Amino acid sequence: MIKGTDIIWLESILKATPDALQYIADNKSVAQNLRDAFPHPYTLDDAVTFLDNVRQGKMGIVYGMFLNTGELVGVISLTPGRDVNRFSAEVGFFVGEQYWNRGYATEALRLVGNFAQFRHGLKRLYATVFDYNHASMRVLEKAGFKKEGIMKSSAVKDDKILDEHLYGLVLGNSNIEIIGRCKF
Repeated sequence: MIKGTDIIWLESILKATPDALQYIADNKSVAQNLRDAFPHPYTLDDAVTFLDNVRQGKMGIVYGMFLNTGELVGVISLTPGRDVNRFSAEVGFFVGEQYWNRGYATEALRLVGNFAQFRHGLKRLYATVFDYNHASMRVLEKAGFKKEGIMKSSAVKDDKILDEHLYGLVLGNSNIEIIGRCKF
């Protein structure tokens, strides 16, 4: 556990209700840091559709970040690579704004890194972050990810061309610790 944070658990996002998902996702500050496929406003129908897509296996491996109370505070996912990239996965995450700055995303990244390595035999995780999202860059760094480069003019968000920062974590060669708070 990270000192100073409540313990979080990673469980299937399907344990969350659509209402709980909408509560943390319907926020412009959250949406501005995510891909355009993540709508804003985020309606109850969007939450139901997302959970249905997860149930159908269309969204990769998706987990909710839950407090001991059972409260949903965020979402983290792995999208495994294919073919020559089959031992890598893209990681994506968000935490509801009301839960920012409590270490939940960092702890979730550490937990999902263990899961990726020991359950799926993955060797590498990576994430891309918009140029202005310094908070997510710091979260990734605290979780052991290293900046691998900057992809110039690689994304468009709100009609602006943006650079994306590429972060990677080579599993087995990192300082992630074995943590037993996953319910997979």
